Amino acid sequence: MAKLKTETLIDFANHNFKGN
Repeated sequence: MAKLKTETLIDFANHNFKGN
């Protein structure tokens, strides 16, 4: 569960960074 949350956070941050 923690791993999934971390991966989701990374993916979200990566998407936000790419979007910006």
